[in-house]
Parts: sequence; C-alpha cells; structure tokens
Amino acid sequence: MVKGRTRNRHKLRIIYDILDCCSAKPLIISHIARKANVSSLPFYELIEGLIKSGLLTRQEIGKSTYYKTSPAGREFIKKYDILLLMVKPLLDASEAFIAQSEVLSSS
Repeated sequence: MVKGRTRNRHKLRIIYDILDCCSAKPLIISHIARKANVSSLPFYELIEGLIKSGLLTRQEIGKSTYYKTSPAGREFIKKYDILLLMVKPLLDASEAFIAQSEVLSSS
C-alpha cells in the first residue's frame, strides 16, 4: 500500500473479518466489533443480516449473547480465501500502477 494513502475495506472484507473472528469461539458483540475493527452503527445491521443469511449464529448463554460462525459462514471464509488467491496478482498490479501514477503526478 502507498504511504499516506488510506484504503477502505469493502463490505465483503468486513463480512469476512467478522466471520473469521467468530470462527474459533463464540464472542460477544463488543469483542467482535473490536477484533473486526467495525464501527457500531452499520455493524449491528450487518450482524443481523449475517444471522438471517445463515452465516452467523446467535447463542444466549446466561445473560450474554454470543455469536459464532456457522458451517455456511466457514464455507464463505474458504471461498473468499480462494478468490483472494485468484485476484491477488491483479490487486498487486493495480497497487503498483496507482503508486507509479502518484509518483509521476507529484513530480
């Protein structure tokens, strides 16, 4: 990544990050938000969407609510990893092109 440049994650990457952090063990929502580095407002809507789509499960344990990646969610993680391997050369080439363009425009 080019220094001084910020890059926002796309929604698929945020979904991946949420599912990935919940795949090892059930987590409460504040731990998911911190580990996945997601702001709170769109996060709650995204969690509900993941539950409705069957990628995430909700478990009530005592007074706490825990979230865990479902088998379908683990399949999403695997397929996302495969997709990243396929497009990595394209992403690397576009990063190099952007870096080169910025160097040329600042000259």
